[in-house]
Amino acid sequence: MESAVKMLNFWAGLGYAFAMKKNVRIWDRLLRFFFGVFMMAWGFAGGPTWAYFGVYFLATGSWGYCAFYSLLNYQPFADE
Repeated sequence: MESAVKMLNFWAGLGYAFAMKKNVRIWDRLLRFFFGVFMMAWGFAGGPTWAYFGVYFLATGSWGYCAFYSLLNYQPFADE
């Protein structure tokens, strides 16, 4: 089992284990997730093409990591 974990770490992290730090608070994650579900449903129901950006909100809500927060150097967990 340990060798399988090492192999996964190698392929996933190119030789080291990569842990993505969360930078989205729980209330923000919930809002992003439900907004993403709403936007995707609207897109599938015949809404505008830009409604498919709901995928971004679903992903950031699910993973708890926002790339734009990193670009803006916004750190919501800095006080903890």
